Amino acid sequence: MILPIRSRAAFLVFALFFGLTAGVAADEARPRIGLVLGGGGARGAAHIGVLEVLDQLRVPVDCVAGTSMGALVAGAWAAGMSPAAMREQLGRADWGDMFVDNPEYAEMSYRNKLVSRRYLPGSESGVSKNGVAYQAGVVSGQKIKLFFNQLVRANQGERDIEDLPLPLSIIATDIGTGERVVFRDGPLTTAMRASMSVPGLLAPVDHHGRKLVDGGLVDNLPINEVRERCKADVVIAVNVGSPLLKADEVGSLLTVSAQMVGILTEQNVNRSRALLKSGDIYIQPGLDGISAGDFSLYAEAATRGHAATEAVAGQLARLSASEKAYAAWWKGIEVTKRASPRIDEIEIVGLDRVASSALERHLSVHRGPNWSVLRAVLFLIGEACCDVCATGCYYERRRLMGNKFCSPSRSQHPLRLLPGDVREASGAGLRPVSL
Repeated sequence: MILPIRSRAAFLVFALFFGLTAGVAADEARPRIGLVLGGGGARGAAHIGVLEVLDQLRVPVDCVAGTSMGALVAGAWAAGMSPAAMREQLGRADWGDMFVDNPEYAEMSYRNKLVSRRYLPGSESGVSKNGVAYQAGVVSGQKIKLFFNQLVRANQGERDIEDLPLPLSIIATDIGTGERVVFRDGPLTTAMRASMSVPGLLAPVDHHGRKLVDGGLVDNLPINEVRERCKADVVIAVNVGSPLLKADEVGSLLTVSAQMVGILTEQNVNRSRALLKSGDIYIQPGLDGISAGDFSLYAEAATRGHAATEAVAGQLARLSASEKAYAAWWKGIEVTKRASPRIDEIEIVGLDRVASSALERHLSVHRGPNWSVLRAVLFLIGEACCDVCATGCYYERRRLMGNKFCSPSRSQHPLRLLPGDVREASGAGLRPVSL
């Protein structure tokens, strides 16, 4: 039967309207999706490849949880960084230098050069009023924390987890009690740093009276966390953990320690995997030949993660959203630029053993409405602090932190450079700029 022109036009309008409303309804009725990014050191770069495929297939996520390296990728993604930008940033990172706290050898004083040649990193000890004191880890992690700040743009004002557009959970371990600690709020970079604190290698993070280390010890694949966090109907779990060493490979203090951590991690991963349901998607990239410390192979790890996710594209396709719905979802998360806050005054206060002039002479920043916090923080940590250490004035042991006063009741906004960890301020409006 041939319809009249007017009837055909009405039919086309009805079909178009019905198709659009059906597509919207399908997006609204989609299952809630939780993404889990497990820990695995350098092997965790495979998560970037996973995110690339999820983006290609237009799979939106309702919440994400990460442990260790998975926390780094999850945190950066939830903070608005695209997988492509993550690849680029990891490519720029000097991982060898990042795990060395000392400044460049050429910048050290003669005395510090002698010390660096004579002693192993992290072997320094001393005497305090409480007796002999040892370093908490081979690396204190200052440069790693700086890298996190750059990654999530926290050097322009700390990013709080609860303010991120994508619900995020980061897992750490209380080394004092063995308890699992979940960050659902608070400073993002602090949570990322705590979750990556490999015991013995990186110093623990002091947070609210607790010493926090790598979350892989208690929950390396936090599947249950996303079920609780966003009531996920479907869980996409990515396991990049290192396999256990063979018996004949365990023969030194380091390998025994690594195997002990590996056993604890493997046990909790097996418990988490038992929580997977029939509709969930489990991804385990083939990462043979890439160890937890092979950060130079980040691109290869990301490529293998991409391939492993493409292998389950058929299962992921059912979770795909329409182009319009996915674009709207990502637009709400992506951050391409953050404005630097105004700063009118720079103060250095609270130093006990080092004169403020020792830092002031290394600063080359300017005040004013266009003054960049990013430039100040990078220069302060990358140059000023290292220069002070290099000249031998390293007896001020506490870390330098920055506080930005941004109370609406005041017209001036000083940047206060303080030693020690950022604590809750007594004055209203005191806000940390993480260093």
